[in-house]
Amino acid sequence: MKLALPSSSQRINPGEDVKTRDIPKRILIVEDNAIIAMELKTDLKKIGYVVAGICDTGEEAITIVRAKPVDIVIMDIVLAGVLDGVETAEIILRDYAIPVVYLTAHSDTMTFERAKKTNPHGYLIKPFEIGELNSILEIAVHKSMAERQLHESETLFRTLVESSHDGIFIMRENRMVYVNKAFAELFGHDHENLIDSALNRFFAAEDIHLIETVIHQKLRGIAAPKDIEVKACHASGNVLYVVINLSVTNYQGLISVMGVVKDITFKKQKEIELIKSKKQFEYEDYLKAEFVGLISHEIRTPVNIIHGYVSILTDEFNGRASDIQQKALEKVSESAGKLVDASKKIIEYSQLTTNTYQMTKTEVLLDEDIIEPLLLDFTLPARQKNLYISFNNNLPGAAVFSDMAMTKKLMAHLLDNAVKYTRKGSVKVHLLKDTDNRVVVEIQDTGPGIDNTYIENLFLNDYEKPKPMPRSYNGNGLGLTMVKRYAELNNIEVHLESIKDTGTIAKVIFN
Repeated sequence: MKLALPSSSQRINPGEDVKTRDIPKRILIVEDNAIIAMELKTDLKKIGYVVAGICDTGEEAITIVRAKPVDIVIMDIVLAGVLDGVETAEIILRDYAIPVVYLTAHSDTMTFERAKKTNPHGYLIKPFEIGELNSILEIAVHKSMAERQLHESETLFRTLVESSHDGIFIMRENRMVYVNKAFAELFGHDHENLIDSALNRFFAAEDIHLIETVIHQKLRGIAAPKDIEVKACHASGNVLYVVINLSVTNYQGLISVMGVVKDITFKKQKEIELIKSKKQFEYEDYLKAEFVGLISHEIRTPVNIIHGYVSILTDEFNGRASDIQQKALEKVSESAGKLVDASKKIIEYSQLTTNTYQMTKTEVLLDEDIIEPLLLDFTLPARQKNLYISFNNNLPGAAVFSDMAMTKKLMAHLLDNAVKYTRKGSVKVHLLKDTDNRVVVEIQDTGPGIDNTYIENLFLNDYEKPKPMPRSYNGNGLGLTMVKRYAELNNIEVHLESIKDTGTIAKVIFN
């Protein structure tokens, strides 16, 4: 079976083996010696080819390939007429992409050099054997197929590159040998004037060394970053931020480096703005913390003086104070204590919101380290209100990983609210596991409960709440806001379930 080349009306898929095709190839014979032409026609039929035509001038040959399918042209170099074989072959190869095999009795150097420049697909020197003819034609078929596939690949590559929205360049020896239109538009240059440009025309001087280093690594097969972020220079003088992906490629038969350039200027500018904003917020947080610390100091100093004078007055009265005077002194002392406590909370809240609170996470035993000590603290206030306070421990020795001080304050705030706002009944603490096998502390009271209208906003600051809380709930704001922050920092969930006039359950869930 013969190797065959498809005509212009047929298509060979890339990689398809020509030997699987049974379509006879059409050969045009261009020979001004009638006897040689007829012998050649006979030989071609013997080896399975179809003769598409015989002519003896270049002009007629061009007319034939224009009018009918021809797969291969066997061209005599010496022809009568205006065009000789070399000139005719040049036109056929250029305009019709039909492979040409030269047929000649001349082997002088000058003729060969002229013919060679047309890049033919083979040579037949008269006289020749039929086996030689067969081999030359098979080689011509393979060469033509390879050229066609290469041309299709190059066409596809060029189409993809030219239609790309990313800038693409190819360089060799630090000089541009190709750039696409998107590259020219990205940098604000005319497309025609960029060939032979150096890297420093497009990229910032401080980044040239990085680009050249990566190129050197790629060419030597050394592991290198896939993408590099650099500054670029627009023709207008503006700074661009781009990411370059560099790879080694074969371009025009030579080892080259291809770069794909993506514009990330908008993204980078937003990142810079965010960094500036973050620094500004951090500075403002610092000033806020400093201010809060200063105010707290200014509050505690006169409060300590008040405590001191209350103590002096108490000693001076030495039991002689009237009931009104004694209650007044106690009220002053109590109010001063509340003011000190409030200033401490304000400082701690400032530390929590500005992330300056010093955390130390350790293994904490919930019953021994947290709940039992707190119950001792709240037993007396509960008894003074005739409240029953209890602890149901279903998980003795249950341990969690958290900041002990924060966890204890979180529980203390919830217990304090439960005892403070429950007028009768009980406050019960349960240590158990939920259906997801998580450790849970439940604090259940029989207080007035909380309307669902307000319960979802209890963890917000007073100024953040969409509507004011009823006076009966005042005092929850800052404490529960701090509870929320304690929970966030320790990967704890806090949920409130409440029924009006029945009570509230605060669930502390450790993840």
